[in-house]
Amino acid sequence: MRALAALCLVLAVGAQGCRCEKEPRPVPRAEAAATAPAPAPAPEGAAVLVGSRGPVELQRGNAPWSPVATGARLGESDALRTPPDGEAELSVDGVRLKLHDRSEVRLTAASSGLLRARVRGRIESAVEDGKGRIALQVEDGPTAESTGGHFFLTAEGTTVAVAATSGTVRVAANGKTVDVQQGHLTRVAKSGGLEQPTAALRRVLLAVEWPGDKTNRSSIPLSGRVLSGSRVYVQGQAVEVAPSGEFHTEVRLHDGRQKIAVVTVDPFGRRKAGESQITRDQSVPEVRVGSPWKR
Repeated sequence: MRALAALCLVLAVGAQGCRCEKEPRPVPRAEAAATAPAPAPAPEGAAVLVGSRGPVELQRGNAPWSPVATGARLGESDALRTPPDGEAELSVDGVRLKLHDRSEVRLTAASSGLLRARVRGRIESAVEDGKGRIALQVEDGPTAESTGGHFFLTAEGTTVAVAATSGTVRVAANGKTVDVQQGHLTRVAKSGGLEQPTAALRRVLLAVEWPGDKTNRSSIPLSGRVLSGSRVYVQGQAVEVAPSGEFHTEVRLHDGRQKIAVVTVDPFGRRKAGESQITRDQSVPEVRVGSPWKR
């Protein structure tokens, strides 16, 4: 009996001990927030948007494009694009990159003194000697690298042009490499053919076949020729330029006298403009040439 009583006493004490055990204390919200991991800071050497004009847009990774303001920082896989009337400038230590209108850049590396990116459109780059390096690639095609100097890269249509205004830029395509020195340019065709560098023309080439000074038509054809790798704007609108440098477009007219303006920007960033006057007069009879075989 004594043994049975002792056993009951032990069980009773154990049961009381279980009932007295405390439940885990809930963590206050403030304390939980304090212990949550902080978001990773932006990389020290990330590219900074130091200037912009127009509604420039940013894309982080695969997120949707959204407006961006000066001062934003960009890292690997971030992209920036400019509208038809905009510009943007990125900077890391020792390197500056400018996107002209209708251009896009997606960073693949951005750190102190280094900027790598995939690009399209018209890109301008400046690298401090011995302090920076830039490497640009056009889609899966040619690359342009520099460790000192200033150059332009224009990638539109089927032609890529790289022109150095100072220093040296190394261009590689289809297993071949050339060094483009100051005042020279090279071009890469869609087939991957890499031209040997040639010296810049002394003057910007712009040859336009202007129409007559009077017409009754609502639009007229306009054509001309520029240096291959140049951009052309007619009435402020971009016009496609063939690999040969030729361009063709249609210009809409309003009634009365008006100006037709053409501007080209060559691979070195030099501009040249031309203009002509034309009058649309619907009272002017349209001249038709009939077939001499019809009676």
